[in-house]
Amino acid sequence: MKDRSGIFYSINIDDIQRVAFEEIERELTDEEIDNLIRSDAIADRIPWHDAIATAIYELITESKK
Repeated sequence: MKDRSGIFYSINIDDIQRVAFEEIERELTDEEIDNLIRSDAIADRIPWHDAIATAIYELITESKK
């Protein structure tokens, strides 16, 4: 069995900066990045449960074919 405490998916600062540049045509300042991290503004908006549940149902449906 695989290690269950491992990270499955993560978002790093480079990911955030790439989106910032695409959306507002500049990178965020260190202070802006710190504010995003402290506020959980990104994590609170990701529908983790729905994404995981959908992937599970798709996997199970595909394996029954």
